[in-house]
Amino acid sequence: MSFSSKPGQDSYRILLYRRNGNQLLLERGAQGLALPNVYIEPHTRVAQQINAALWKDWRVQSFCLFPVGRPNFYAYAVELCGSVSKHPGNMDWFPVDSLALRDFPEAHDFHAIDIATKLFDQCQNAGAAEPFGKFRCLRHLTEWVESKATQIGLHLTGNFQQLNASPSFSLVRFETNGSAIWFKAVGEPNLREYPITLALAKYFPAFVPRVLAAREDWNGWLSIESEGSHPDKNSRMKAWTTVATRLADLQIASLGQTLQLLDAGCRDVRAHTLLELVHPFLEVMTNLMEHQTKQSPPPMSRTELVTLEMQLEDALWASSDSEVPNTIGHLDFNPGNIVVNSNGCTFLDWAEACAGPPFLTFQYLLEHLHRHTQHPCEFAITSAYLSAWRRLFSHKKITAALRISPLLAVFAYAACAYGWRDPEARNRPEIARYFRSLTRRMKREGDRLIGLRTARGVPCPS
Repeated sequence: MSFSSKPGQDSYRILLYRRNGNQLLLERGAQGLALPNVYIEPHTRVAQQINAALWKDWRVQSFCLFPVGRPNFYAYAVELCGSVSKHPGNMDWFPVDSLALRDFPEAHDFHAIDIATKLFDQCQNAGAAEPFGKFRCLRHLTEWVESKATQIGLHLTGNFQQLNASPSFSLVRFETNGSAIWFKAVGEPNLREYPITLALAKYFPAFVPRVLAAREDWNGWLSIESEGSHPDKNSRMKAWTTVATRLADLQIASLGQTLQLLDAGCRDVRAHTLLELVHPFLEVMTNLMEHQTKQSPPPMSRTELVTLEMQLEDALWASSDSEVPNTIGHLDFNPGNIVVNSNGCTFLDWAEACAGPPFLTFQYLLEHLHRHTQHPCEFAITSAYLSAWRRLFSHKKITAALRISPLLAVFAYAACAYGWRDPEARNRPEIARYFRSLTRRMKREGDRLIGLRTARGVPCPS
């Protein structure tokens, strides 16, 4: 199974199994056996790209099970879902239990097979905890999906698209004779998405996809596909103002339900909760700044970090005193999690749902507009978002809450990220660099607040 490689593509060894994992497809060469390769575009959904490559070149329908990781070596365990329509002459099926290290000129091919065998045993012993790392899991999943689809008059066509794959995570789109159905299952560290999704479908059905069924043993659920498209830089202003208006409508609908949202698993970004994190977070950032090796951008000094601490605490106390109440929010609010149509829009993927000041989520939307789309209609989008809030609160109260939101949005996003709490994780150069960057962004937002206060003649905190 040799695929032509292009510069910049990622190479994956493929462990393609059939007959309940008893046989594995291998290349036969002059020196011995080898795992076949596929090449996919980087920074894409790996399972989706692997299945697409196998179908394009072989007309093989496959289902990815899990990655087989080794340093500098990418491999994926995949199960054959149908018959092979054409068979390259240099490949054949081999019994897995007949393979030995001596059969492979490249030892890492055999080691990948050995690792995969152990992972299959691990998934089998895990029972329901890792249901998607087992052979024939697609068959069991399809039977369950079909049984639920028929209850609303839908029938599967047999076509599906797998986007994510691991023993405990799964994302599959099933085509039907009507609307498509999505199956999603989650594992650690995103287990909270399961109860959050069910809670939002119960309390706010007009704003999220319709949940058709759920399986607690899989932490998975079925939902009807939302019609529409993701907004982007080419979308008309009407699409963006619709997103802003519907976000405000959802948040207003959630007023008074903060405790229920937290019980469902939403992250707690209320002002008093974030206040408790300011000092420990900036203590870690002080250490990261002191251990920065590159001179550009320059590390923040202790004095700057102390000033930032006071700015954050001042903003959080102001938020706590604000009459604008806590609502539902989304720490990963981006166009990929939004579907817009002529009747409104639907909000997806609530793993990063939170409960706290409402305007933080709107700041994430504006951040995307600033960084990626350069959309010229920010004023109209902001006006659309605030229009619903103006029916409940005065212009003065809204303006005050909105003014501190950029600073609080960055801090809430950073403080909810796990990496800064884990000494091993934050010592990784890319993680340390990421948190230093977020802290510098907080400083810029804090300085902007000082500038606004100065312009209005308001005393700044000492």
